[in-house]
Amino acid sequence: MNHELRTPLTIMKLAILMLKQAEQPAASRAKYLDILEQKCFKEIALIEDLLALKQFETQQVPISLLQINLKHLIQDLALDFEQTWADKGLTLKVDLPNPLSALETDGSSLNRILLELLTNAGKYSASGTAVVLDVSLVAGYFVLTVSNFGRGISAADLPHIFEKFRRGIGITGQAIPGTGLGLTLVKYLVQHLNGSIDVDSRPSESSEGDQLWLTSFTLTLPQVQG
Repeated sequence: MNHELRTPLTIMKLAILMLKQAEQPAASRAKYLDILEQKCFKEIALIEDLLALKQFETQQVPISLLQINLKHLIQDLALDFEQTWADKGLTLKVDLPNPLSALETDGSSLNRILLELLTNAGKYSASGTAVVLDVSLVAGYFVLTVSNFGRGISAADLPHIFEKFRRGIGITGQAIPGTGLGLTLVKYLVQHLNGSIDVDSRPSESSEGDQLWLTSFTLTLPQVQG
């Protein structure tokens, strides 16, 4: 966490120093301004996550329930991730029931949950594989599962996966970016929606060559909030 907070600030300070040099050509100034903007957005997002966690921990977050079109929400997310993952050689497969019933929930919270789960799946997926988002309706509950093939979650890490600032063994050493806040936010957001979330990670029997793990996060939400 210390690293994630300090690194953008250090880069921003260096960019400011370079911008103060009067002889900088226009192209260089534009580059350093872009760096400042990117790192500023990253720092703001991190601070907002910390503030959101504080609100959840003190139970100060109101819930706004509306009937949402889950299909549209997922399709919009899928389009963004397909473009983001193109360079990594990842694809996103979405499996939705037809027809898809209406869901009464807090749309912004659900969007953030899926955003975090898909981001996490893409981060640990092996190149050339597919991330799968599966949706089903079971006994009045929506069941949404995000699965990926790649680096798995060890048995030692699995019970702690939703803990604040907790990252898997060896993750930091491999320079995989992250703060250990994303899945903690997911946990609180799921509770906020009166739902539940489970995670499973194990070696995949279908992988060839280097063994890949199949990791699945399964989100269960009531179709109508009671």
